[in-house]
Amino acid sequence: MKKEIKALFIWSVILLILVGTFCFLKKKKKKMDVFNGSENNNMKNNFTKIEKIIKEDFKNLCKINIKNETGEYTIFIEKKENGELAYHLSKNKEDKLEDNLVQQSIIKNLIAEFEGLVPVKILEENCEDVSKYGLENEKNVAEVTFDNGKICTLILGNEAPLSVGYYLKEKSQENKVYLITNPAAENFLFPVGSFLIKAKES
Repeated sequence: MKKEIKALFIWSVILLILVGTFCFLKKKKKKMDVFNGSENNNMKNNFTKIEKIIKEDFKNLCKINIKNETGEYTIFIEKKENGELAYHLSKNKEDKLEDNLVQQSIIKNLIAEFEGLVPVKILEENCEDVSKYGLENEKNVAEVTFDNGKICTLILGNEAPLSVGYYLKEKSQENKVYLITNPAAENFLFPVGSFLIKAKES
């Protein structure tokens, strides 16, 4: 009889341990599901809230006009019948440069940079004084024009402290201030000579 009670006790303890382990694992799995599900989705949502600054389809890009402290120039996009693109360059909106002087690949890279321009973050949604970011003077401006007549005017402001990037706004959203990276800001600052074949550059 004592053996039966002892065996029953041992099996009860084993069963209790198994039930406890099962409950623990189930609770842990539920927590992991919450983390991998809703919390992960929240993290993803935080990252996806910041989108491209220019939302237009770059297949319809017509031209980019850039004005900075070195001068002003315009890149024109020609869409050929075979689907290829050719880029033409003019200084001061009138002085067209010879096509054989223009490095097509560098212009193509510049356009890709504008197409993929994503801010590091949105600093202010409704800034009352953009002058504190150096955005009132419009010294460095890129005007991106599309075939449908849509124009996105990007204004580059001051460099942020500690060289973490530059301030930027899109003219149609007067009070929204972005922070962009230093490499992204460089696209506003290139002189026209940056797009010319160096051996023939004057």
